[in-house]
Amino acid sequence: MYPALAAATASYSYTTILLAALPVFAVTGIAFALRWKGKWEEKGDGPLLWMLVHVFFPCLLFRLVTGNPELMNPLEVVWPPLVGFSLIILGFIVAWLIAGWMGLKVGAGRRTFAFAVGIFNYGYMAIPLVEALFPGNKTTGVLVVHNLGIEMAVWTVGIMLVSGEFAKGFVSKLMNPPAMALLLGLVANFTGLYQYVPTWLDRTIGFFGNCGIPVGLILAGGTLAEVVKAGDWRENARVPVMGVVLRLMLLPILFLVVASLLPASLQELRRVVIVQAAMPAGMLPIVLAKHYGGEPRVAVQVVVATTVVAFFTMPLWIQIGLGLIGEG
Repeated sequence: MYPALAAATASYSYTTILLAALPVFAVTGIAFALRWKGKWEEKGDGPLLWMLVHVFFPCLLFRLVTGNPELMNPLEVVWPPLVGFSLIILGFIVAWLIAGWMGLKVGAGRRTFAFAVGIFNYGYMAIPLVEALFPGNKTTGVLVVHNLGIEMAVWTVGIMLVSGEFAKGFVSKLMNPPAMALLLGLVANFTGLYQYVPTWLDRTIGFFGNCGIPVGLILAGGTLAEVVKAGDWRENARVPVMGVVLRLMLLPILFLVVASLLPASLQELRRVVIVQAAMPAGMLPIVLAKHYGGEPRVAVQVVVATTVVAFFTMPLWIQIGLGLIGEG
C-alpha cells in the first residue's frame, strides 16, 4: 500500500511504525472533523455502509485470500480463527473481572465495559497497518482468516455478554457477505479455481476491494463524531482510564505472551497477534451495546479514550512484539 514505507520496514523502528499507522488516523480524523463541523450529514451514511458491507469489503477479503500461498497450509487456516476467538474471550474475562473491582454493577455498565474493552479494532485499522508493515498478502491473508474467529466470538459470547441473554440468530449473523466472501475465497484458494477468474472480473473485484478500507475508515470517523456529540458521555472518569489501562497496557502484555508461545512455523500469525495487541477498542461495541440493551455511553468512553491514546502506544507495542519474535 505504501511502497516507500514498505522498503524501510526492515528495522521496524518506532517512527516507521508510527508512519505506517498515520494514514489510518488521518483518514479517520478528517472524517470525524467533517461530521463534527456539519459538513457531512449522517443521512449520507446509509448507501456507503450498504456498499461497504455488501460489495467493497467482501471483494477486499476475496482478493486477500485467493492466490495466497500461506493459506494453502491447513495450519494457517485452523490456527488463526482459533487464536482470534481465544483472544477476544481473554479480553472479555479480564475486563469483566476488573469491572467488578471498579464497582461497576450488572445493569449499570459492567457488561458493556467488558464487551467494549474485549473487542479490539481488528479490521479497518489493523488491515492497512499490516499491509504497510508486511508487504504482500501473506500476513494480511492470515489476518482476515484470524478475524473469522473474532466474528464468531463477538456474535456468540459477546452478544450474550452485553445483552445478558442467549444470542438469538447469531448463526445468521455469521453468514454475512464478508464472511461468505472469505469462505468462498478460501475454497477458491485451496482448489485453485481462482486462477480461472476472468481478467476483467478480477480487476473489477480489485477496484471494489481497494475502496473497502478508505470507506470503512471514513464511516468509522463519522460514527465516532456522532456518538461523541450525543449526550454527556464524560461522567465516571474511571471507565476511560481503566479502559486505557486494560486495552492498551495489560492486554497487550498478555497478547505478546501468546505471540511468543506460538510455534515459529506460524510466523505470520505471530505478526498478526502482535499488531492486534496494539489495537485500540473497536467501534462495533458502540452500535451493538445500543441495539442489545447495553450502555452505549460506557462503550463510547472506552473507544474514544483508547483510540486517542493508541496513536502513541501502538508503535511501541508493535516494536516490542516484533523484537520478541526476532524481527525487531
